[in-house]
Amino acid sequence: MEDVLLKYASYLYYQMHFETLRPQIRVWMSSWYFLQRRENYQDHLQDEQVVKELNRFQNTLNQLLKYRKAKADAKMHAVPHKAPNRGNEIANSSSKSGTS
Repeated sequence: MEDVLLKYASYLYYQMHFETLRPQIRVWMSSWYFLQRRENYQDHLQDEQVVKELNRFQNTLNQLLKYRKAKADAKMHAVPHKAPNRGNEIANSSSKSGTS
């Protein structure tokens, strides 16, 4: 019962002093709306930063995958380099020097 009376007393106090409280209420409300807009703006900026970071990460990952694929393709299509046959060169050089 006491809670109900306290709530009713608060209500009556507000009703009786509304005209004196009105300027204060306007300041509080404008402050609250300003802070709300500011918070929403900052949330929006943070969301944009997250989206940019995700896009940057995705692009980097795509570039890495392209690089790996290009590297693997180059390795698969590369012509194997044949080492010169040194045994034939030595045999050819000795036969040339002996006949000259």
